[in-house]
Amino acid sequence: MAGTAKRLKSAAFLPDESIPVNGTRVGCYVIHYSDEDLKKPREGLKEDTTFWIDKSRELVLKTFTPAESYMGIRRH
Repeated sequence: MAGTAKRLKSAAFLPDESIPVNGTRVGCYVIHYSDEDLKKPREGLKEDTTFWIDKSRELVLKTFTPAESYMGIRRH
């Protein structure tokens, strides 16, 4: 995650959430960034990432990163 932090110029805190972990609800900070928050966006790739961080242990419990990429069609 340190590598991700170096690539960011900003990120946003979303409302805290509780997520299930081994049958127990765990309170989490929720942090989100998108390609607009990157210092150098990667061309042709949209990035949108959300992290759920355990409040008590400060561990990343969940990461969600849907990504889009465009592929060219090679014509013969």
